[in-house]
Amino acid sequence: MRSAIGVDLGGTKLHLAVVQESGEILAQTRVATPVELGGQSILDLLTEQIQALLEQYGNLPVGIGTPGLVAFPEGIILGCTPNLPGWEGRSLRTVLEERLGVPVIVDNDANVAAWGEYCLGSGKQSQHFVLLTLGTGLGSGVIVNGRLLRGNHGLGIGFGHMIVHAGGRMCNCGQQGCLEAYVSGNGLLKSYRLRGGDLALKGPAIFEQAFQGEVIAKETVAHFIEMLAVGCTNILNTLAPEHLVLGGGISSQGEKLLLKPVQDRIGAIMSMPLQNPDIISLAQLGSAAGVVGAALLALDMEIDVNDRRSTE
Repeated sequence: MRSAIGVDLGGTKLHLAVVQESGEILAQTRVATPVELGGQSILDLLTEQIQALLEQYGNLPVGIGTPGLVAFPEGIILGCTPNLPGWEGRSLRTVLEERLGVPVIVDNDANVAAWGEYCLGSGKQSQHFVLLTLGTGLGSGVIVNGRLLRGNHGLGIGFGHMIVHAGGRMCNCGQQGCLEAYVSGNGLLKSYRLRGGDLALKGPAIFEQAFQGEVIAKETVAHFIEMLAVGCTNILNTLAPEHLVLGGGISSQGEKLLLKPVQDRIGAIMSMPLQNPDIISLAQLGSAAGVVGAALLALDMEIDVNDRRSTE
């Protein structure tokens, strides 16, 4: 069975895995991302970690998911979050292929997670599928007719920067009122603190406090759910996907605290009734979605997904 190396590059950690076509992970490693040392140090560590796996498992193709605006298939980082200083402008695919001597594909991190969920997770039975990654920020990946939807330069679809409040809260991207400014780990924390919440409390604990009835946390989570439901409604009305899946770290809040409240609010907001609430669901691959999707993208980028599924 074919294998590839999948890489999920984040602002806090670098996750690498050797992944079989079935999705089975043969080996994996996680190391801290040296953001304080800048882009060159991140690139050097990335090269070193991939090389170690290549030496152990042989010459395998490599797929990489990275934050930012990624020109595809060239693998050039056209724009990036401040969480990865010195990353913007790098021709990541070209540099790594020269260093490693194996085929490399580079894409946006939400795109590769969406591809993983589409192939082997919550979107496996869909041809039209959207993944929202609810983490420190808000990423999105869209599958239409079995292919990742891309715009100019092969860029992914950035629903996190859809304006949901004109003139609203400042986003890291420089716009005001982006969905990500409200629906993300950073957005949740900011909403909580603006309401006078405990400065020491972190994101997951806010949901826990809300469940226990703490007033500020309840207001904060209710606002988070409302804004997420607005964003999902816009996506459903625009793309009419078969499934819209919630992934990323915040999705670990599960059905009771996250999924069911979002389904209920979407049903209340939409002018046409949400006939099937199960259209909205939670991701299945968890923290492995990035590495699995990146590896599958490296294996599948030249293969029509329908041909791939006909061999399963």
